[in-house]
Amino acid sequence: MTNPRCVFNAASALRRVFLSGFPIESSASTSASTSLLRNTPIFFSSPSSSYLQTRIQTRSIFKSTSTAVAEQRLPRDTEITAPFLRLKNAEGKLDPPVRTAQILRGVDRKTHMLEVIAFSDEGLAPIARIVNKRELFQKKKEVKKSKNPGTVTKTIEMNWAIERNDLGHRLEKVRSFLERGNKVEVILAGKKKGRKASVEEAEGVIARIREFVAGVEGARERVKMEGKVLGMAVLSFEGKVGKKGEGKREGEKVEGESGEGSKEDVKLEAAN
Repeated sequence: MTNPRCVFNAASALRRVFLSGFPIESSASTSASTSLLRNTPIFFSSPSSSYLQTRIQTRSIFKSTSTAVAEQRLPRDTEITAPFLRLKNAEGKLDPPVRTAQILRGVDRKTHMLEVIAFSDEGLAPIARIVNKRELFQKKKEVKKSKNPGTVTKTIEMNWAIERNDLGHRLEKVRSFLERGNKVEVILAGKKKGRKASVEEAEGVIARIREFVAGVEGARERVKMEGKVLGMAVLSFEGKVGKKGEGKREGEKVEGESGEGSKEDVKLEAAN
């Protein structure tokens, strides 16, 4: 005689425990879900369909990314949708509103471009200007060049009779500038008052400076020394400019640096 099958097995008990917390759908929601499923196309998974779906997703990602990049600047030429614009003339004043299409017809797109520079919050026509592409390129080139550490020259003054400790301090300044990729000019001169250095001592100072710079990675002497010993002499060095993003960081300040111009002086008082 076979034993009767028990309807209260472990699977049934677990199903009741986990499904008891979910609300039972009404007939209306069930009907709506059924209708939605009936009207939704079903795609069967296959290698070709999954590859096509991946290509579409990738294309949409790149499309959204390129759109976001384009929105980071104000519109130019045919990107401008405003029907009227107020042009900023050479005197810095605004001309009366003119149709955008009319302005574009008078612009040589090969050499110039029309760009919006400001939108009005009062419902007025946007402010725009006509830009010479060559001049704009030169300005960007100059800005990029100014951020290059190799275009910055630092100047350090020393006395021929400089004490050993003071010389070490100045040389550490030289090291910091060279490691940034800057150019460094060391000006050696005598003092009207105080101890006078001998020729041997002055030549020793020059040798010490050159020996120190030779120990800085990538640094070298640019040109031969100008001037004469015990008079006024200039030693010129340059550091190794690293890859993009290395060297001097934007906004970083150092002692004696003003941030104005491409050539800055760091005048250090000579030792007594």
